[in-house]
Amino acid sequence: MKHLPKVFVIDDEPTMLASLEALFTAEGYAVRCFSSAEGFYAQHHRTEVGCLVVDLMIPGMGGGELLRRLQESGSVLSVVVITGCLSRRPNGGRVSYLYRL
Repeated sequence: MKHLPKVFVIDDEPTMLASLEALFTAEGYAVRCFSSAEGFYAQHHRTEVGCLVVDLMIPGMGGGELLRRLQESGSVLSVVVITGCLSRRPNGGRVSYLYRL
C-alpha cells in the first residue's frame, strides 16, 4: 500500500481550508484540515512527518504560539506560514512564509 505524503492545513476560514485541501489533494497529498491550532496540536504526534500549512493570525492559540510549541516539543514537521501581515513573523525553525494579499 502506497503512503501519500501528508499535509496538515490550519486556517479559521472555511473557504481557505476547502481551497487548500482541494489543491493538495489534486497534487497527490494526504490532507488533514483543522480550523484551530488547538485541534491540530491535540492530535499531532511530534514524530509525525509531513508539512504543516498554517495561518499565522488565527483565533485562540495562534500560529506563532503553535510554532513555538512544536519547536519546543521537537516536532519534525516542515512549516509554511500563510499570513497577510508582513510585520508579524515568528523566529526560528524550518519555516517558510506565503503572503496572501
